[in-house]
Amino acid sequence: MTRKTSLPPLIALLAVGVLTGCASNGSDHQGMSKAQYQSRQTIPEGHVRDPITLQPIKITPAEDYTDTAVSGMSENTVRLLVEAEISGHRGDLKRLLSDYSAVALETQDQAVIQRAFEAAQYMKDDDAALALATLWTDVAPDDLEAHQHAAVYQLKAGDFSSALMHMERVMELGGQSTFDRLALHATTLDPQTQSSLLELYAELIERHPKEASLRYGHATLLAHRQQFEEAYAESGDLVRQHPDEANYVALHSKLMHKLEGADAALSYLKKQRKRLPKSMQIGVLLAQAHLDEEQFEAAEKVYADLADQFPKVPTLKRSYAIIALQNDNVEAARQALQSLVAEDKLTNDAHYYLGRIADQADEIDTAIHHYSQVTSGGNFVTALARSAFLLRNADRDAEAAAMFAHARSLYPEQSEAIWQVEISLYNETNDHEEALEVAERAVDEHPESLDLKYSYAMTADRAGQIDVLERELREILEQDPDNAIALNALGYTLADRTDRLEEAEKLIKRALELDPSNPAIMDSLGWLLYRQGSAAEALPYLEKAYMAFPDPEVAAHLGEVLWETGEQARARTVWREGLIQDDDHKLLLDTIQRYGLTSAQLTSD
Repeated sequence: MTRKTSLPPLIALLAVGVLTGCASNGSDHQGMSKAQYQSRQTIPEGHVRDPITLQPIKITPAEDYTDTAVSGMSENTVRLLVEAEISGHRGDLKRLLSDYSAVALETQDQAVIQRAFEAAQYMKDDDAALALATLWTDVAPDDLEAHQHAAVYQLKAGDFSSALMHMERVMELGGQSTFDRLALHATTLDPQTQSSLLELYAELIERHPKEASLRYGHATLLAHRQQFEEAYAESGDLVRQHPDEANYVALHSKLMHKLEGADAALSYLKKQRKRLPKSMQIGVLLAQAHLDEEQFEAAEKVYADLADQFPKVPTLKRSYAIIALQNDNVEAARQALQSLVAEDKLTNDAHYYLGRIADQADEIDTAIHHYSQVTSGGNFVTALARSAFLLRNADRDAEAAAMFAHARSLYPEQSEAIWQVEISLYNETNDHEEALEVAERAVDEHPESLDLKYSYAMTADRAGQIDVLERELREILEQDPDNAIALNALGYTLADRTDRLEEAEKLIKRALELDPSNPAIMDSLGWLLYRQGSAAEALPYLEKAYMAFPDPEVAAHLGEVLWETGEQARARTVWREGLIQDDDHKLLLDTIQRYGLTSAQLTSD
């Protein structure tokens, strides 16, 4: 038995940011069915480490401040300090923080304030840390460390004017300023706050015109606000004054790409790479510029040089391996990945790509071995799904099922995701009855999961069990009446499979009210109107849906309505486009055949 599925192409992996500095720029809708589009949920971004957050200081209770801080204190105050230290020894950091904070406010003693701040920082209590850092700067206005901490926590609290004040004081006290980091942090702010921050930067630049990090932060913020020409001029001045500062060169190259084009930026980066050969950042930017221009061999060479130059940076070795695979330089990629495994660095990614290499060479057991070593990260689900597919494709279905069960036992926190992978695998290999059984077990195990209920409903649809679909979707709507995805799925099913068109209309129109730009819902409304006999009224909805989401199912609907309204030539074009995407799409083929055509006729037109 041979089941049809394939690995995601490496170029797609490059496009979603596997390589350092890469970002996705593909269409959100490509490669998804209408049902997948309807069910797609927004995936929260991974936690990104705040670049301005200082490392917390680990509390060491044996380090006793009480010996130096008791002079002149009341008996009650001394008692609180002693109790706080005892709490620290016992691991009760909440009590330690509470007692030290109380004494800090009462005594204004710098050592006590610092001790309390360290506890707040270690416990990640940002409100307490901000209050204590501010108190620290009040008590010790010339303490560099106090102002550094205050700036960090003012930033986290969103008080940017206060943060800038503390940063300026850090600079005056001879410390390292963080104006550039502030600008990077501020790119997530609303436009009005960014505008106010720009004004504050301008005021500070007037007072400190030679402070390069201040001007770099200003240029960064200008660029984010799309004031590219001003930012480009500022970054150009910075590079001329500080030609060896890689951050300034990097910003200037990005703005050059925006204003002068890719060729100019690439030429500039090549020169800078020769001039600053020790800069990893410039090397990575050059490699990325080659990738942006689809110059894959040049990008591979740059990454190979970087990996040799910086052997202790595993991300460079990983990036080199991926681009080497893209260029079919399999042996070089294999050696780089095996080196990562031997070094115990980025092993999840290394095993995943080693699995791909074996997979593409039809070394099934080796591929499964590597895929099974992927225990977390962005490739975990893909590796698990691919392993199970390979087993099922070799008629080792029991092993595939056991693999899923084992994965759920090892990673219970990912149980729902693993159930979803297993359901999808059966559906994609057209084993809908087995998929339905798996979906039912998944819902039994996670009755609170609306996502699994929805998957169960969609699987029931594929298995032809409309009663199960309706039951599960209505259960979702009982818990979440404004779930546009479930409203649309139920409404479309009733419109397409039953004569309950009035009921379907209420559901679909409510879904469209909740999500008016969703092309799947537009398609549903257009199809409903056609089923109600209003083909002319249906056409604009279907055309708009197809323009936003040219899926074969939408193509089937639009083509039929075009045909029925006398636009047979356009119908043929739409159907042909649908076949290019999926020449085995059942609904599309059935629709074409009902009008006396074949896929061969359409594709030869």
